[in-house]
Amino acid sequence: MVAVVDDDNDADKEVETEDEDNASSFPEDLSLLTVVQLKDRLRNLGLRVSGRKHELISRLNDHFTVQGGDK
Repeated sequence: MVAVVDDDNDADKEVETEDEDNASSFPEDLSLLTVVQLKDRLRNLGLRVSGRKHELISRLNDHFTVQGGDK
């Protein structure tokens, strides 16, 4: 997503912003996310949120692997 921002020089700049409601996006490295962020993504996908960080990452990876295979 691109937003136009008006700075002090009255020149318009394009600034890239993250699409927050796109919870199903698949970042390259899920280990960079916090446990809270991982659980939010799992909740949005209707998946279990219990477990340690590596289990949450594995659950998300499994979900996206299955989703990618169905297409």
